[in-house]
Amino acid sequence: MNINKENLTLWAERVNQADLPIFNRTIHEIISLSEDDASSVGQMARVVLHDTTMTARVLKLANTIYYNPGNQKINTVSRAIVLLGVNSIRTLCLTVALVDTFVRSSNRKFLLRELARSLHAATQARSFAELMNNTTPEEVFVASLLYHLGDMVFWCFAENEAPLIDTAIKKGVDRETVEREVLGFSLPELTEKLVKDWRLSDLLEKTLEPGNQKTKWSKLVIQCHELAVAAEKGWEGPEVQKIIADIAKLSGMSASTVRKFMYENVVQSARISHQYGAEEALKLIPPLKSRSVTLSPDEDVHQEYNPSLQLDILREISSLLFEKRDFILLMGMVLEGIYRGIGMD
Repeated sequence: MNINKENLTLWAERVNQADLPIFNRTIHEIISLSEDDASSVGQMARVVLHDTTMTARVLKLANTIYYNPGNQKINTVSRAIVLLGVNSIRTLCLTVALVDTFVRSSNRKFLLRELARSLHAATQARSFAELMNNTTPEEVFVASLLYHLGDMVFWCFAENEAPLIDTAIKKGVDRETVEREVLGFSLPELTEKLVKDWRLSDLLEKTLEPGNQKTKWSKLVIQCHELAVAAEKGWEGPEVQKIIADIAKLSGMSASTVRKFMYENVVQSARISHQYGAEEALKLIPPLKSRSVTLSPDEDVHQEYNPSLQLDILREISSLLFEKRDFILLMGMVLEGIYRGIGMD
């Protein structure tokens, strides 16, 4: 079907010019550095440290069981990047920015539903990618997280258009037809443009390309999103059972094994939503009757200008001297200690 390219470009420009955390300078620089093999840990650490809110959130999440199962206390961004890896830090920053962008929007009803589905699908996809021996499961997580980015961004801005589309969909009109009539393009096409413009994910670009032959990782992203939607009609429903069979065929695992991990991932997605501060989205992830989720408050390891942080960072520097004698990394940690521990500008 025809796309009104002018309208699509105007919408993309409108989004890019808005003050949204998901499209801010910090995120753009982090993505660029993560794709540059010549970039250093120190460079990425400096970018994150320029955003004090991002620093606090990244350090808090880096110390959760999900990202740090070895429970090694992490007090500096440099240390977080070394222990967790560049891709994990990129994922943390992107997810933090995504949640911050949408949980505060006025059009919360639609946004929270999309955010809940995206967090649920991304958790499912990363887990199955790991089980299928994918070497970059974080890429699968990011592609799944941003799969409906255009939808979420649209509901952020669509003060006039949203009621028209919502009313038409409730009357049973095909969603894509309504979107093209009102906007001149479909929301998946807006997602594709934003992902390309910001180079957010190569895997997602390939997954969204019309007519492109899908790799198994693209298929996994799509199937996990279908699962997140189907589960809202009931975990024992025929749609969920079909998706279990599809994932089993794709992964080479038995249906019972897929079901086992799928249920575990539901609990994990609830915990992740809680850790990222998406409490209202968490409530929209379909719960399992047989399993409850215990959500304890996470300790905030970053307290701005906390004197005790100085000692923690000194211990971390000592550990680095024994593990890896990297002068540039060492100096980065020293400067971070001065900046955050002492409170120097």
